[in-house]
Amino acid sequence: LLKRGRELQVVRRDLPLGLLVEVTMAADEAGDRWMVEHLDEYQGDALRELVEARIDLLRDMLDAENEGWT
Repeated sequence: LLKRGRELQVVRRDLPLGLLVEVTMAADEAGDRWMVEHLDEYQGDALRELVEARIDLLRDMLDAENEGWT
């Protein structure tokens, strides 16, 4: 998916693809662990919003528009 995203110029290119894969997987796994530990604190809309925010976090991290320092 990340490789195809690069081809479409929507995934950042300032970091090696392998590093993006590793960082994405690590962030997703950390989010999973945290959610398991705190799942009883979130229900209904709050849980849905948390999941959406996690997706936004990954999207923002990979977005080509966030490439480099500005």
